[in-house]
Amino acid sequence: MQMQILRLRMQRCSLCEIARRTGHARQTVTKVVRAPEVQDKMRELKERLLGESDGWIESVRYAVRNELDGSLAYRLLFGVIPTTEQDVAASRARSSPRKVRT
Repeated sequence: MQMQILRLRMQRCSLCEIARRTGHARQTVTKVVRAPEVQDKMRELKERLLGESDGWIESVRYAVRNELDGSLAYRLLFGVIPTTEQDVAASRARSSPRKVRT
């Protein structure tokens, strides 16, 4: 349960969204996210990601400087920087109307 909640939180999902996706109460999700061991794990993952990002930036810089058509730079960035279509799709997914139980 903790890993699933942690993964969704690292994907920048709100607590309500995490609760909806996992089927747990929002209060439960909040307790899990605020637990010291989860906060430590999130901090560790963020530090690891930031440490690796320097290498990614250098790879993109090299590709931009040395590729005549920029295709390598594009391939390196594809998926890292969302396209407008990806932004719109993600926004729609977050703002889709919720089903009301009757």
